[in-house]
Amino acid sequence: MLDVRRWMLDIRRNAPPPPPPPSSPDHRKSLAARRTARRLAIGLLTLSATACAAQLYWDQVASRPLQRTDALRIAADENGNVRLPLDLIADGQLHRYEWIADDGKIVRFFIINRHPGAVAPAVVFDACALCGDMGYVHRDDRVICIACGVNLVLPSVGKPGGCNPIVMENWRQTASEIIIPRDSLAAGAQMFTTSVETPAPDTPPASAHSDNPVCGAPPAAAATTPACCVPKS
Repeated sequence: MLDVRRWMLDIRRNAPPPPPPPSSPDHRKSLAARRTARRLAIGLLTLSATACAAQLYWDQVASRPLQRTDALRIAADENGNVRLPLDLIADGQLHRYEWIADDGKIVRFFIINRHPGAVAPAVVFDACALCGDMGYVHRDDRVICIACGVNLVLPSVGKPGGCNPIVMENWRQTASEIIIPRDSLAAGAQMFTTSVETPAPDTPPASAHSDNPVCGAPPAAAATTPACCVPKS
């Protein structure tokens, strides 16, 4: 019986102390420490997720070079004009086109509305006098030069100078169309470096009788000269 009492006494001595009551200072300190640790863990997880998202955005979007959209190929009408509907600028986007000059040079230009909420088209070549013909891209309310990365506000497009797109001359606007003369497009051919193959002009085949004083046959072929090429006596 004495051993049992001693054993129970040892258990009580070695038992962990009871938790402090909720109103005690120790309990409040323990609760505050747990809350601080939880906030720290949540903050670290949030920071890690943000860093991963930023790295993913950089890899997939921001670090990629700017690329211009494909240009729609068009041709002049029987009067030598390119006609485009005016309402295409209503979406506020950059509309890119290409026209093929007589020598095969690809002339790119684009149309964009310079003032949202108004009808204010700008018709410009897709080339820069300073940076060449790499072209431009449209981002939000800006046009960006692909070659140097300069951001241009929309109202400046269509004005000469700096890294602005080269202005196209003599185009006109009607109530429903944008009309661009062929000569205005041809004036921009020298600004571009790409071209398409143009068919060589038709040339008549060389005559086998080009050297004969009578019909053009070569002198060396006199022994086999056909009767049509023998001078009549």
